[in-house]
Amino acid sequence: MAPPTRTALALLALQCAVLCAYAQEADNKRPLDNFGGSITVTNNGISTIPNLTLGEPAVLFRMAAEKNGLSFEPEFRFALEGRPWAFLFWWRYDLLQRGRFRLDIGANPGISFRPYKFEEEGASKEVVEARRFLGGETHFSYRLAPRVR
Repeated sequence: MAPPTRTALALLALQCAVLCAYAQEADNKRPLDNFGGSITVTNNGISTIPNLTLGEPAVLFRMAAEKNGLSFEPEFRFALEGRPWAFLFWWRYDLLQRGRFRLDIGANPGISFRPYKFEEEGASKEVVEARRFLGGETHFSYRLAPRVR
């Protein structure tokens, strides 16, 4: 057989294999209702809690996964030089949704990192101290119109 014929037969065989193959069947059993993430670079490292503000350029990595009204939203914050600043692990739950009213609750176990300087045997050393904390939230909202929150 001539090379062009071999190529044509190979392409025909590949096309038949593709047409005969079965893809995954669509089902309604999605593992998550919502999934997303973002990366943000900021020039001042402002935090929602004032005493946890970094005050220098930082990068924030956020992710969100939701299923049946329960969402997990971790956030990892770092100074631009790579030093950890804070890790937040938000858990939120849609407690009540009736018509235009909505009530959500959330808990935030987190860790903040601070450099700590000390002297040992006459030499100054610096370590990173991790501080644990727990925050919470209650969020009530009323929707004015279908396209207005």
